[in-house]
Amino acid sequence: MGLLSSIYNRLLTKWVHAGAGIHGVSSYLLSPDGFRSSPAKRLKLLTLSAESGGDPPRQQIQSRPICLFAAYSSDVTLSTLYYLRLLSALGFAIVYINNQITSRESYRVLSDLVWLAFDRPNIGQDVGAYKDGILWLEANGHLHGCPCLAIVNDSMQFIPGAYASRLGEEVRAFLGSDSPALFTHVSQQVLPHYQSFFQILKPEVFLSRPFLSFWKKYTPYSHRQHCIHSGEIKISQKVYNLLSGVTVLYTSEGLHRQLLRKFDGDEGIIAEDLLYLMPSPYRTIIKSVTNPALSQLLTARGGRQALQRSELMCVSDLIENSNPTHVAAFLYPAFLHCPLLKRDICFAGSFTIAQAINLYREMLDNSMADQDESGEIRDKLQQEYQTYLYRKGVPLGYANRKVAALLKGLGGGFVYSGTYSG
Repeated sequence: MGLLSSIYNRLLTKWVHAGAGIHGVSSYLLSPDGFRSSPAKRLKLLTLSAESGGDPPRQQIQSRPICLFAAYSSDVTLSTLYYLRLLSALGFAIVYINNQITSRESYRVLSDLVWLAFDRPNIGQDVGAYKDGILWLEANGHLHGCPCLAIVNDSMQFIPGAYASRLGEEVRAFLGSDSPALFTHVSQQVLPHYQSFFQILKPEVFLSRPFLSFWKKYTPYSHRQHCIHSGEIKISQKVYNLLSGVTVLYTSEGLHRQLLRKFDGDEGIIAEDLLYLMPSPYRTIIKSVTNPALSQLLTARGGRQALQRSELMCVSDLIENSNPTHVAAFLYPAFLHCPLLKRDICFAGSFTIAQAINLYREMLDNSMADQDESGEIRDKLQQEYQTYLYRKGVPLGYANRKVAALLKGLGGGFVYSGTYSG
């Protein structure tokens, strides 16, 4: 029965992905916002009414960095507001593109922070918004003379305070360097690629023929697998992976170096202190997935042992063989002061809701204690994240809806990868 079930699940996965692909193509061809439309037609400029005081002047931006910020929310969240404030403080002229209809109240708040704001139909998800924004900026002459272009989305829960300030310092250092591009995370899943939720590019990249050609040719089908494989991964293969000297802020190597510093400082690193910040190993154990790196950490945890210097490599092994924004979701903030936390970590089954809420609060306390003595802002951010996580749910909610789960990229929950044997 187990074999038949495995065969059925594999066939179902193929059928669902094939059907989703066909639906994505047909929707794009038939929708008035798809094949028959264009970036200029899909982007609807937001304005305030005259009674509200009007809008700030929309001047041509020259010699100023531009940030393309893709959103998917009618109401701007407190997390997003802090994120936008950091980008604005760094000098970016923000182009806000929402794949939903922005509420009037939210736009009034945004109008003080952004240069331009657009609503667009959700064609091609955030990668579709990237395409429309980049081609609109290029067509209107805003990319020429622009010193750098940031491409960001709101899929991350933000951690204001000291962690955000550290990111700001890293960005400023990059802007003054010879590096052609900055990315926050790199993934080895499927093919080596830079994850698309935060990237900053210099003119030699965003004005290059391969980059602009990619976006002109890219078809924004509303299919998750297409967005990942033909969007995020393919642009790395076609453009980013060919660059030399790129800057990557949060990596397994950087984490390993920080752990070694703690080790060499005679502080010691207890296995439990690392596993406490990582996804639960229990599904991996139940499924009898062989992973020596995880087993080594679990053995050390059982004895409340301090890890040996060589055992620190187990953490890098687990990050590099899984999605780093999940395995290192809290490791990177805790050790590298990363202010970006993937919002789908519970929906994907990587963390329990209780674990994620409490760890997020711990990161907020570490980052904001000096700036928010009363804890009022931290309380609001925690409540906002908690509300989102409970509304989004966990994989169990799709246990009897296999097709819907596959369309959303869900399995039975997060499992550490098995050892690759060749």
